[in-house]
Amino acid sequence: MRHRLSLRQHSPRSATARRASTACLCLIALCTLAACSRDSAPQASGNKPAAKELRVPCPPDTEPRTQVDDKFREAFCVKSGIGRHGPWHQWDTKDRLTATGTYHEGKQQGIWTKYGDNGHKTLEGELVDGKRHGAWIHFYPAGQQRSLTTYEQGQRQGLFRAWYLNGTLMSEGHFLHDLEDGWWTVWAEDGSVAKRCQMSDGIERQCESPGLGEAEQK
Repeated sequence: MRHRLSLRQHSPRSATARRASTACLCLIALCTLAACSRDSAPQASGNKPAAKELRVPCPPDTEPRTQVDDKFREAFCVKSGIGRHGPWHQWDTKDRLTATGTYHEGKQQGIWTKYGDNGHKTLEGELVDGKRHGAWIHFYPAGQQRSLTTYEQGQRQGLFRAWYLNGTLMSEGHFLHDLEDGWWTVWAEDGSVAKRCQMSDGIERQCESPGLGEAEQK
């Protein structure tokens, strides 16, 4: 304020000249800001902004690695002389997490999970030496459990169940050496039994449909 007052007292210029000078200074300032904005803005060259760096926490004695293709980007860890070792993550081209898992000395181990575009799980289960083992669960897009399949060393073995979106049991049975075996039951969405079949080597041997006469049953 003191500096401006001294200018008013000693400047011989008229009020019109002072206003013109002020307008010029404002114009210069605006032009400078515009130039800075152009310098800092992305150039219109058609190039996409660089994707953010994606990493996973690597265990000791390993190094981080990435792998990129047209659909996915992966981040994982590598142990010298062994291969992949440690956490593994996968993202799509929009940086949405699509899958997670773990490697141990070059082999897939532990819990592996797949995710949908909305971030909810779509599939989860355990891998042992790269093969499915134990219960694997599929999920509906909103997160409700859709089916459960039991595996043993990569083959379906044991209990299978599937559910409707409302949580009602849809079907249940067992696998033996990757094929349907024993009695399998299918329920309607209202909970009533729709069909029961005895399976062997994945083939229907005998089926029952409640409410149908013997001639109508398969």
